[in-house]
Amino acid sequence: MKLLLFQTGLVFLLAGCASSPHMSDDAVPVPEIGDQHPSVKNEAGQVKKLPAVTVPDDKYFGRWWRYLGNDELVMLIDRAIINNQQLQISAQRVVQAKARAGQEAAASLPVLDFRAGYSVEAPGRGIGSVPKGRSPNGDEEYELKLDASYTVDLWGQRKSLADSAELKLQQAVYQYDAQLLQTITDLTKNYLQYLSINDRIRNAQESEKDLMSMLQGMKDLYEQGDATVVEMEIQKSSVYSTRTVLPTLLLQKAQLVNQIAIQTGSAPGALHLSDQGLSSVSFPSEVTGISSSYVLRRPDIRALESAMQAADADLEVARTEVLPALNLSAGIGYGARKVSDLLQPHTLMWDFIANLTLNVFDGGRQQQQIRLAQSVRSELVETYVFNIYSGLQRAKDALFEIDFTHKRLQLQDESVRAAKAAKELGFEAYRAGGIDFLTFLDSSLSYQQRRDEQYNNNLEYYLAFVDLYTALGGGIPYREVPGTVSLTQWQDEFGWQDKPSEYEPEDDAWFVRISGVYDRFAVEAMLRDFVRRYPADMKSDLNILVQPLVGDSQNNPQQVWYVLNVDGFDDEGQARQWCEMLRQSLQRCSVFQPEDDFRLSARFSIAEMSSAEHEARLPPGDWSPVSPQAGGMLTAEANYISRAGKPMKINFGKAYSLLKIENGTAWLIGNNTHRIWKVNVGDDLHYNGRVVEISVDGVVLEFSGKHYFLKPVYQLQSTVLAPDGRWMAHLRWGGASNKLFTRRVGDKVYGSGVIRVISETGVIIEWGKRSKHLIDLKTVN
Repeated sequence: MKLLLFQTGLVFLLAGCASSPHMSDDAVPVPEIGDQHPSVKNEAGQVKKLPAVTVPDDKYFGRWWRYLGNDELVMLIDRAIINNQQLQISAQRVVQAKARAGQEAAASLPVLDFRAGYSVEAPGRGIGSVPKGRSPNGDEEYELKLDASYTVDLWGQRKSLADSAELKLQQAVYQYDAQLLQTITDLTKNYLQYLSINDRIRNAQESEKDLMSMLQGMKDLYEQGDATVVEMEIQKSSVYSTRTVLPTLLLQKAQLVNQIAIQTGSAPGALHLSDQGLSSVSFPSEVTGISSSYVLRRPDIRALESAMQAADADLEVARTEVLPALNLSAGIGYGARKVSDLLQPHTLMWDFIANLTLNVFDGGRQQQQIRLAQSVRSELVETYVFNIYSGLQRAKDALFEIDFTHKRLQLQDESVRAAKAAKELGFEAYRAGGIDFLTFLDSSLSYQQRRDEQYNNNLEYYLAFVDLYTALGGGIPYREVPGTVSLTQWQDEFGWQDKPSEYEPEDDAWFVRISGVYDRFAVEAMLRDFVRRYPADMKSDLNILVQPLVGDSQNNPQQVWYVLNVDGFDDEGQARQWCEMLRQSLQRCSVFQPEDDFRLSARFSIAEMSSAEHEARLPPGDWSPVSPQAGGMLTAEANYISRAGKPMKINFGKAYSLLKIENGTAWLIGNNTHRIWKVNVGDDLHYNGRVVEISVDGVVLEFSGKHYFLKPVYQLQSTVLAPDGRWMAHLRWGGASNKLFTRRVGDKVYGSGVIRVISETGVIIEWGKRSKHLIDLKTVN
C-alpha cells in the first residue's frame, strides 16, 4: 500500500496562505513504512527493558532520553539545552527574524516625521543684489512641520511582505527545534559511545590481567621445564600487544569527553563523567505505532514548509513590483522669518501629493526578480521532497539495523559463550598436554576479542533505537502553530504566571543576567540544572525572573523566548561575587542595573527550588535524580521499572498531594499546577491514575497497576490565642519528618496555599492556583 501524501507545503497550506494563482500541484508519493514495520521489538537479551512506547503521543517517546534510566545523560542534555552554542545561535536567529517581522509589519503603516528647521541665507535677495561697498544681510527662516507618507497597498504587496516575514520567523523557530533535536541526538550517541568505551576499557584491563596471570603461569612451567623459551617469548609478545589496545581506548574516551563537553557548552577538559557502562541504559521492550506520517512532523521538515510558504509570498511580492504604485504624502506646519510669527494663522502651510508610478523600462530587472523568486521556491520544493525521503531512509535504516543487529547479537552471544568455555578449558587441557601452547593462547585472545566485538554490537543496537526515535521526530516538544494540531503536548505549568505582569525593580537593585535567550523548554531545563549544579544555600532570598523577549506569551506561549535575570542582591559586589560563582561552573553571566520596569512571565525562588517541596511540583518524569519525598507525597519506590537490577523511582508520587478527607470525598492538589480536584472512589486521574480507596486515614491511588497510599499534607494539631490577641495554628507535616509548623493568618503553606482564618475550632486555608478553594482543617482530637 502506498500512502500518497499531499504535503502541507506543496498544496493545501500553501494554497490557503498565499495569494498567487500559480500554485504547484505536485504530490509526494510516500511509502507507508508502517505497512511493513508497524512496530519493532527489543528482543536483545542483555538490554534492560522499559515498557513499550507508542509513537507519537507517549511521553516515553516524546521525551525518550529522560526515560532511559541514566541520570547522567539527563543532566548532560539539560546542560546542552541551556548552554550549547549552536542552539544559542539558532535562538538569536529567532530574535532576528522577530525583529524583521516587526519591521515589515510597521512598514504597512503610515510614516510620520516631525521637522524643526532654521535656515539663514545671505544675500537674502540672491547673488548680485548687494550694492558695492555694503555688506550682505541674511534672511532667516524658521519652520515647524509634520510630514506624513503612505504607500497604498493596492495589490497586496505589503501584506505579502509581512506574511513572508512572519513565515520566516516561524521557519527560524522550527530551525531552532531542528538544531535542538540534532543536539540531543548527537549528544546521546556520543554518550552511548562513551559508555561502550568504558565497557571495552574494562574488558581490555581484564584481558591484560588474564594474560599477565598466564605469563606468570608460563614462567612457573618454564622453571619446571614444562615450557620452552619460545613459548615464554610468545606469551610476553601477546601481553604487550594487548597493552597497546588500552591506550587507544583511553585516547578515544578522552576525545569523547571533550566532544560531549563542547556539546554541553563547556570548555574541553572541564567535564568529568562517571565510569558507567552500557548496562546503565535501558530501552523500551517495543516501539509501536510507527508510520511515515510522523516523519513529516520533524522540525526540519516543518521549517521547509514555512520556507516554501515564505517563498510563495516573496514570489507574489516580485509579481506585484511590475504593477503601478500609489504613494501619498502630506505635510502641515508653520513657516516664518521671525520666531515670534511661528504658530500664527498667517504662517500656516500645508501640502498633499499623490503619485501613481508605473515602471516602463528597467532593462528586465523586475522580470528577472520574478524568475529568481520562482527558482528559489522550486529549489525549496526539491529540498523538501529530498528531506522527506531522507527522513524515511533514516527510519527504514534504523528499523533494519534493529532487526539485523539483534540477529547478530544472538550469534555474537553464542560466540562469546563458546570462546569463554574454550578459554576456561584451554589452560587445563594445555597442562595435561591435550593442546599445544599456541592453541591455548589463541583461545584466550579469542574470548577477549569476541567480548570486545559484543560491546560494539551492543552499541550499534542502542544507536539504532536513537536513530529510530530521531527519524520519527521524538525527543523534543512540538509547538502548536495556527492551523496545526500539537501531537506532543508541552509540559504542565509549574510556577508560570497565567499572563505576564509588570515588575518594578528597586532603584538601587543589581541583577545577574544569565547569558543567552531561552524558550520555555530551556527555562525548565535551567531550573533543573540549578538545583543539581549549585548549593542549596547560595542565598535564600534570590529569585530567577523570567522576562519575555520575543513572542506573545498570552496567545502563543509555546513560541516565546525569554531572558533570565536573578535578583535579590544587596549591592553590586554581591551580584558580581555570585556571577563569578556561576562562571566557575562554566555558566556565563553578566551583572547589570535595570533602568526600567519590565514584564515578568514567571518568578522562581532559588531556595524553594532547592527544597523537596519544590521538586515535588516539577513535571512528572522530568526530575532526575529523584530526591527524598516531601511530606504527604505518594511514595514512588515501587518496582515499576527495573534499572541496574534494582527498583527505579518513578515520579507518579509527585503528581498529587492530599489536602483533606471529608464524608468519603478527598481533596487533591496537583503538585505541578497547584490545581484542586475533589474526587471520589473510582474517579480517574492524570497519568492514567485512578482513586481506589478513601478512608479516614488517607487515600489509595493506582498508577499502572501499582497502589500508593497518600496521607494528608497537614494535620491541625491545635490553635492557640497568642498574647497579642491573634490566633496561631500548629500544623503537623504529613511526611516522614513529622515536623510541626506554627502559622498565623496570612502565612503561606505548601502548594501556594494561604491561611485565611484561624479560630478556636479550626483553620481555613485557601488553595488553588487558578480557581481558589477554601478548605477547613479541624483540630485533631
